[in-house]
Amino acid sequence: MSGVALVLPLKTRCALVVTLLFAFIASLPTTVYAQIPDSERRLWAVDFRSIPPYRQLKLQQHEVARGASVVFVDANTVAVTYRFADSTPTQAMDSVSFFDANTGALRDSLQWFTHDRFPAYRDFVCVLPTHNGEFLVMVGRSVRHYSSDHKELNVRPVPNGDHNDWEWLVKVAPDGQTALMKRWGSGTGPSEDHWLSPDTLEDHAVVPAPFYGFGYAIGRDFVVYNPAFGDDPQTNRIHVHSSTGEDRVLCAECKGANFGIVNNRIFFGGLPAGTGVVTTTDGRILWRNTFGREHQPVSQVSVARESSQVAFYMTYLRRHAISRVVVIDTATLREVRRIDFEDPGEQVGGGVRFLWPIIAISPDGTKLALLWRTESADHHDKLEVFPLTRR
Repeated sequence: MSGVALVLPLKTRCALVVTLLFAFIASLPTTVYAQIPDSERRLWAVDFRSIPPYRQLKLQQHEVARGASVVFVDANTVAVTYRFADSTPTQAMDSVSFFDANTGALRDSLQWFTHDRFPAYRDFVCVLPTHNGEFLVMVGRSVRHYSSDHKELNVRPVPNGDHNDWEWLVKVAPDGQTALMKRWGSGTGPSEDHWLSPDTLEDHAVVPAPFYGFGYAIGRDFVVYNPAFGDDPQTNRIHVHSSTGEDRVLCAECKGANFGIVNNRIFFGGLPAGTGVVTTTDGRILWRNTFGREHQPVSQVSVARESSQVAFYMTYLRRHAISRVVVIDTATLREVRRIDFEDPGEQVGGGVRFLWPIIAISPDGTKLALLWRTESADHHDKLEVFPLTRR
């Protein structure tokens, strides 16, 4: 058969070319994205590559920090924060983009240069809504107060303290009338709570306080926290620390972590993992329910500040990342919404890279935002907003 050409009909040749081309494309390395089922209706979605401030910064800078956040400033405005590292080792750019919560249209953007490229325990700027559309921004070594039209009203510098690895964190109570600035880190020295006014940024109380760890939440004059969350059932009881310095156990059966406070009701991810619990502020258990598997703990909580709803995220890793977002009403003690999804991950460098969302619920409890992040250095963020329908 040497030197003999095999001649195929044109239609057959075209089909063969298409088949080979498809096989070639399928063999190329691709990024696998977690998918929310199409049956889940979206209000809107936006890829950040289409956002001019984000696109411009990414072209100019060398690295996008993994840390980010999403929050509803008010019922009509959602804010997303991100940090870009500059080529200078000690410099970065923090930015906030504001979107119309109903349409996804970009409304505004704020940016700050910082000389803390990656602070000790925080690599992202944080937006903290207060009231009437106003908000605080924790950025660099300062807390800044902004009006509803994004004008800076006042600023409070945050000192480094005795150790550069100390980090100051700020949280605002759901009613927006008080804020807590907390210093923590790996250095030695006293730990204290600075209760301050979100409007003036001035302290109205400074009290000694224990270490709160991650996932603590504040009410108008108290903190809910777990001092030593772990496997030992005797060391993971939830505590309440008041703005006057008193400390107490919430209740003997209150064990877990990751909290949300709304209308003087406390939600937390309980034990065993996959459990959600609602209590009163004096520790009376109102409701306990299982939402996931034994290895699927609650890892994020977002509260509807002007409503009675709480959204929480839970996940566990096997061959896939199995994830669930649940919204409950703490007043009726009923489930409002549930979204299940899987992330098959992407094989990179002998390991698996997963996407993971950051969640936020709107103040009126009518919308749920998911900001998708990945561990990839060349990732592109995506924001999706879903309607919430009460049952």
